[in-house]
Amino acid sequence: MGNKLIALLFIVGILLFIATPASAAKLDDELNSRMEALKMAFMQHDGNAIKEIMTRDGLIVTPYYTEALGPGQVVEKFRTLNIKKHSSYKVSITPLSAKTALMTMYTSFEGSFEDKPVSAWLFTSSLWVKEQGLWRLKLLQETIVEAP
Repeated sequence: MGNKLIALLFIVGILLFIATPASAAKLDDELNSRMEALKMAFMQHDGNAIKEIMTRDGLIVTPYYTEALGPGQVVEKFRTLNIKKHSSYKVSITPLSAKTALMTMYTSFEGSFEDKPVSAWLFTSSLWVKEQGLWRLKLLQETIVEAP
């Protein structure tokens, strides 16, 4: 009986070891895809995509906005936002629970807001929550930093 229990525990351990990288890779793929869709929505001024990607009470805080903005407010600011480039580097995703994850990255941002250039290196952190099977942005915060 003891050998069977040890063998069973060993098999369960191996399965958990194999499943963890696979589920981490799936989370990385899902969140990277959602972040790329968010960046594309900003570049293309796609308000519907922004509202679909963010939670209803989601907030975005950037160096060029003067306040935290919800999904509807972000869309209102589109007419004065022109993004030419928004590349990501050193992306890190940390699961916080089964339905919450933290994403951090450096981004190279080039563009203008209200006809003022806002090109900079940014450190971006975002909190994502899973709602109805989809990862949605709850909070995104960007800070100007030196190039990594």
